[in-house]
Amino acid sequence: MRRALHSRIIWWCLTAAVLGLASTDARACDCAGSPQPCEAFWQIDAVFTGTVISVERGEGTAKYQTPQLFVRLQIADIFRGELVGSEVEVITGMGGGDCGYHFERGKQYLVYASKFENHLHTGICTRTRLLSEAADDLKFFYNMPAVGSGSIILGSVHRYLLPLEDDERYRVTPLSSVKVTVDGLGKHFEAETDRDGKFEFTQLEPGTYKVRAALPPSPRNYGESEVTVVDRGCAYLDFVNRPGVNISGKVVDPSGKAAAGLKIHLISANEAMAVAPKGKWRFTTTEGRYSFDNVPPGDYLLGINLINSRDSQCPPHTYFPGVADSAAATLITIKEAQDMNDLNIKLLPDADEVEIEGTVLWLNGTPATHAALSLNNGIMNRQTGTDISGHFVLKGVAGCTYQIMSFTYGVRTGNIIEEMRHSEPFTLTLTRQKQPPLKLVLTSPGFMHQDDEPRSPR
Repeated sequence: MRRALHSRIIWWCLTAAVLGLASTDARACDCAGSPQPCEAFWQIDAVFTGTVISVERGEGTAKYQTPQLFVRLQIADIFRGELVGSEVEVITGMGGGDCGYHFERGKQYLVYASKFENHLHTGICTRTRLLSEAADDLKFFYNMPAVGSGSIILGSVHRYLLPLEDDERYRVTPLSSVKVTVDGLGKHFEAETDRDGKFEFTQLEPGTYKVRAALPPSPRNYGESEVTVVDRGCAYLDFVNRPGVNISGKVVDPSGKAAAGLKIHLISANEAMAVAPKGKWRFTTTEGRYSFDNVPPGDYLLGINLINSRDSQCPPHTYFPGVADSAAATLITIKEAQDMNDLNIKLLPDADEVEIEGTVLWLNGTPATHAALSLNNGIMNRQTGTDISGHFVLKGVAGCTYQIMSFTYGVRTGNIIEEMRHSEPFTLTLTRQKQPPLKLVLTSPGFMHQDDEPRSPR
């Protein structure tokens, strides 16, 4: 139930530092969004306003000796809970991963606090905030509905669409005219979202309800929830329609073997003839696999070397399922209901691969047994490692020009940490004739990994 979930999250954030379980990583304190005042008010032990008198560091409660901040406030107004005296002490974390709220001496706050071991605790996952930022909360407190006026379920419906370009920022738009239903206590209610994607059900009998939004089909929708509401309280729900689907497949060479380290492009079919079409890209894994997540509905072309190509023949343009001409390519039409798997691509016969082998050495001539290798031309990025003799084998496409380099990560062996060094990258043009063995020397100190796009030849 969403209300129960909010309560558990708030409890965890309030007590994580007290229990000594919170990570120093700030991501450990991700909150599930701030509840509305009419929701949060009934889930907490004390709500009041006050001015900070002092903020002192301490070692927490007697049972859990972890760093805490002890905040003393001069009480102004009490809206919930029984607070004795004109002052109150609230415990919060130090900040970051322990969910601590940052109080400043002399400033006024609205505080939402929960009891734990006879102490009040608060944190950033509550609606605790500066009093100057608490207008919505105060409006609810001073206009509290009458006892017996019932409960409210309200919320919004939005569409989250990830653009084709890899900027990883969702475009969020409200969805109007979406049917929302509420079922519980033997009753059924219906409504539609307004132009802002919002809905509201009022004067509900307190209890547990199932709420559903009739979202457009998608494998990653969030359109159903169960909530429990109390008299004069509310539950706020955010329903999300994610129409993007996942597509995946495998790339193989002309003989059917997995093609690793190839950059796979997905572009809009409307931009097939553009000089620099926009789209997404991914490198194939060692098994030749690739996947694109949250692709918006539309018509696409899938293939190799389709975006910002420096050399259309290295490797050559290859469209799904394995053709050189975009006119002969299979159009990929993505709809809002189903992921697309097993979109496999077979490389063209003229993309012959040849082996490159050699050794990586330290400056003193001993083999580098933990070195990594990178072979890169902006479209293909093959990587491998050395064996116990410093030997390596890589594959590239004949006729293509690459940059190759070696580097070390600083591997620990027993009590010894290997030095981080790299060789200088150099340019290499492959032919169908066997390449003489290479010798790469880790001449430069520090870590340097070759970028996805190649550097200028040196």
